[in-house]
Amino acid sequence: LLKKYQNEKIIYIGIGSMMSIMFSNHQQLQFLENTQTTIKTMNCKAIVSLAGFYNVNDNNFANHENIFYLKKNIPHAWLFPKMSAVIHHGGAGTTHAGLRYGLPTLILPFGADQPFNGDRVFINRLGPRPIPIRQMTIKNLSNAIEDLINNYTIYKNNAEKASQLIQDENGLNCCVQLIEKELKV
Repeated sequence: LLKKYQNEKIIYIGIGSMMSIMFSNHQQLQFLENTQTTIKTMNCKAIVSLAGFYNVNDNNFANHENIFYLKKNIPHAWLFPKMSAVIHHGGAGTTHAGLRYGLPTLILPFGADQPFNGDRVFINRLGPRPIPIRQMTIKNLSNAIEDLINNYTIYKNNAEKASQLIQDENGLNCCVQLIEKELKV
């Protein structure tokens, strides 16, 4: 898919490991079917991660002209620079990775810090309003992806500004300084 559509926008969709913990097999299957239907209907290109979906028959989700299913985890640092946008659960690590690479972001939060991260993404115009995962339907996912596409330039510009802020932080140096200060080194 990456080679075939290298000049087109590809969306990454990944929900992480929480899916199998918080959802029944039926709910996992419903999420994937809704996602698949939305992508096919909207004629988008997407890479959908099946990592974190357990007891879901992979045969139900064969690659399609517009959809490639990842069966294993792939490092975000390798994949995200090749994407145009990301849709995910809103965990701190995935949110940071998407914004580090300047990607417009749609968050489908489960709980914990994820709704907060989704709200921050929306308020800062880095992506559409989050959709709580238990409320996701084909209609509201389609509307959010349409928003992502229609406002792509705004979201992309803001995500690139966020990316620059993240890269300017020099987190490792800051961490070392805080530890040394605490240890009085």
